[in-house]
This record gives sequence, C-alpha cells and structure tokens, in this order.
Amino acid sequence: KFIEPYLYDDEPIQPAASSAKQANSTETIGSYVRRVFTDKNYYGTILPRLPIQMEREIQVKMLQAEKVEERAKKHAANPRTMGIFQKLGAKVMALYGDEENPIQWYEAVVDRVI
Repeated sequence: KFIEPYLYDDEPIQPAASSAKQANSTETIGSYVRRVFTDKNYYGTILPRLPIQMEREIQVKMLQAEKVEERAKKHAANPRTMGIFQKLGAKVMALYGDEENPIQWYEAVVDRVI
C-alpha cells in the first residue's frame, strides 16, 4: 500500500547513476519505483532475491495497479464517460479490496464527486 501512490507519479526525477550518460537522463518517479520492484539489477548491483511468494504478490499487485491506471487514463480521455462518473446517482462498476478481501469488481452508485 505504501508504494501505490508513487507507481504512476509523473514527477520527473534524476536518479543517481555512475556513468555520465545515465546521469543526464531523467525518468518519472513512477517508472523508477516500478523498475526498482521489477528489475533484479540496480545500476550494476544485483539486488537480493525476494521469497517466491512475496515476489508473486508484488507482481500481482503491480499488474492490478497497471490495469487500474490504464482504465483511469482511458476514462479520463473520454469526456462522455467522465460525465457519467461525475453524475450523482449514476450506477457504475468499481474495484475494491482491503487487507481482508481481494480486489474485485462490485456494483456501486456515485454518491459524491471529489
């Protein structure tokens, strides 16, 4: 949960690197965070292996976050769809999950727009 807000953060950063070529490159916070959790190599340093179960859980959560981000971008690009989501009382399908329940789709009604 603590990395979710950063997975798709568009703020540019310039991570430290050993070579001059890499030192001039920038990337977003989101791409940096995703790379740290998916690559086995960090600027030439091999990262320790995670237990298989933990690695699978991370992969599943990152895939879920990717699908949510893709869906959000798709909806944001469509004014008609966004109009539905901003209408109080509109029936929508939503994703929800917490520590005790896996993420799943459920029927919902828009009761406020933030």
